[in-house]
Amino acid sequence: MRRLRGIVLAIGCALAGCSTADPCAGITDAACISVTVRSSTISQIDSLDVRLLGVTHSSTGKRGALPVRFALVPPQTAAGTTDLLVTAYLNGSAVASGKTPVSVDPGRRQVDVVLDQAVPDLGTSDQAPCGADSDKLNCGSCGHDCTKLPNVANADQVACMNGVCAVPSAACKSGFGHCSSNPDDGCEADFSQPAHCGGCTACPSTLSLCSSSSGTFSCQSSCVAPTPDQCGSSCVSLQSDAQHCSTCNNACSFPHASASCSGATCQMGGCDPDYADCLNGPSDGCEAHLIDSDTNCGSCGFACKLGQHCSGSTCAEVSLTCSSPGITCAQSACYEAGRYSISKNGQGAIAVDTANNRILWTRDKRGPSIGNDCATLTLEGISGWRLPIIAEYASLAYMAGTGCPVCNAAIDQAAFISPTSSKNFWSNTYFSGFYSTENYCTGKAEPGDSTKAYYFYCVHDPL
Repeated sequence: MRRLRGIVLAIGCALAGCSTADPCAGITDAACISVTVRSSTISQIDSLDVRLLGVTHSSTGKRGALPVRFALVPPQTAAGTTDLLVTAYLNGSAVASGKTPVSVDPGRRQVDVVLDQAVPDLGTSDQAPCGADSDKLNCGSCGHDCTKLPNVANADQVACMNGVCAVPSAACKSGFGHCSSNPDDGCEADFSQPAHCGGCTACPSTLSLCSSSSGTFSCQSSCVAPTPDQCGSSCVSLQSDAQHCSTCNNACSFPHASASCSGATCQMGGCDPDYADCLNGPSDGCEAHLIDSDTNCGSCGFACKLGQHCSGSTCAEVSLTCSSPGITCAQSACYEAGRYSISKNGQGAIAVDTANNRILWTRDKRGPSIGNDCATLTLEGISGWRLPIIAEYASLAYMAGTGCPVCNAAIDQAAFISPTSSKNFWSNTYFSGFYSTENYCTGKAEPGDSTKAYYFYCVHDPL
């Protein structure tokens, strides 16, 4: 692992074949990005150049096969979304590249980069070296973002001059300004306080209170209307001051919403962008994040179906593939891509057959037993399960066969957790004196022996 200009590039299985291990495992930094690099046009590489926040890192090693995985750790000061650019080299020449947007905010996240683009010219102005003297997002050094300084409200007014942040008063939140000698303090001065009352000058001892009149703060010897109440060294109105509503230091605040004070009572204002008040009014503010709320996707009350997740205010199926984290297939050909969605955002115990009227299946096999517990099963709060009939088992079967192991359980290995332990599974089909079983070596129905224990799956009609 190497740290370069505030960024860590940890090449995990890159150039040596990929495992299912998370390359961010063991990294304790606040932010870590697990990157998987794929390509449909090339299969072998010698090295990778990885460009994030304007800095390029190069991997080293012997020739290896795609896909590869590695971890990126942004600097602690980085924030927002930026482009991740990956360029692949073979025999000393750049052969393909790929680019994808990625968040560098604190947290763990996974991204895929597909090498399907022509090799870019890194000399263009929009990809200038990180830390340019005039780049306000990386002012003088990578991740030194002038627009994220304290109490900066208007990023368009902020500038970077000779590698130093310049924060004029027009960039500051109302009632704040920049008075210190340190440019990185941002808009640190609170103009409602005697130390910087109405500007960068402190109040004298004879006029020790800071009072507001017509929106302008000035030094006063006593508090008068419209701010007749003294809270510490400031003059406020307990009837209308959102920081001192009814009593001193009683600040009005509502999650993801604006706040005001009227008649000495806190009032909730409008919701922040992409948030809404869908439940309990001011008691929990604008609690619903419409971008990714599965119960309020895009608008209050619009709930995604089981197996779907809200992304970008739209419900989308959560389907898995053999390359998904935590999924292992005997052969990558042994699944039907995109057919099944998985509950609990891809980590649940229920598979939803999106190609068959959204019938529900238990992902994990049950048993072995002589009977079954489907009728009494409650899974993720859902009851009313039953044993499948043979025709439903047949719809579950995946009989493509090419590349699959001999006697592989013929169901989608990505969607179902444990399909291979038994070749016969109980069904609810009674035929010629026997309950039939489904043979997953052949995909055909066979008579079941009522004295023997078999595995089974449970099925649920569409919700």
